[in-house]
Amino acid sequence: SSGTDVRAPHGRRHQRQGQARNERGGAFVGTRKEEVKKGEGRKEIVMRYQNKMKRVRSAIRKTVERGREAIAAIREAASIEVTLESKLDVDIKVSTEKKLHFSLGARNGEKEEEFDTITVILPDGRRHQVRLRRGDSVSRLTKRVARTTCLPLDQIYLVKGRHVCLADERADADTMYSVETRLNGGEGGHPPAPMTYGQVYWGFMISFSVLLALVCVIGGFCCGYRVGRRQN
Repeated sequence: SSGTDVRAPHGRRHQRQGQARNERGGAFVGTRKEEVKKGEGRKEIVMRYQNKMKRVRSAIRKTVERGREAIAAIREAASIEVTLESKLDVDIKVSTEKKLHFSLGARNGEKEEEFDTITVILPDGRRHQVRLRRGDSVSRLTKRVARTTCLPLDQIYLVKGRHVCLADERADADTMYSVETRLNGGEGGHPPAPMTYGQVYWGFMISFSVLLALVCVIGGFCCGYRVGRRQN
């Protein structure tokens, strides 16, 4: 395809030409170091590479149709580091760690006013519509929101459709929950934070003081009861 850049040992000039093709756009955007087998020519390398990319594009089309099942398909099909542009203009960056990062932008030929928007839910339940810029990733978008709201990243949730995901750097396709679940304090999200040393210390001291007071009251009652019986 017009945007394919297969790194072959032709020096800097070849790399610059490939980069120029990528910047012009095409079905594939990105670079990939392809291992060359003994006796293999450039045509065979390109064919092998294009077959690999067909599997990734097929998985992306399935993502639109079948959601999470296709995310697993992408992970199986693509163990390569690459950025793809689908017809829906959703960039999917597949890294070698096999984590997916979604980046939403305007479609080709559209004006900036027609960019998509995303809803940001703050911890107190307020909702904000934020306009997406071209090339915005989840990380970049939430950092921008965090700056304007003065909130830490792990307290901001991004909503697209009926789903919400944590907005910190650890967020990926597996940390998605329904909006209702997240807002009602249901399952999902970060586990409760472990107790600090101070909390454990003061908890122990309070419990010990209550127990000691209880023993003193019971002991005093018993002593008073015995003294009363002797006097009688």
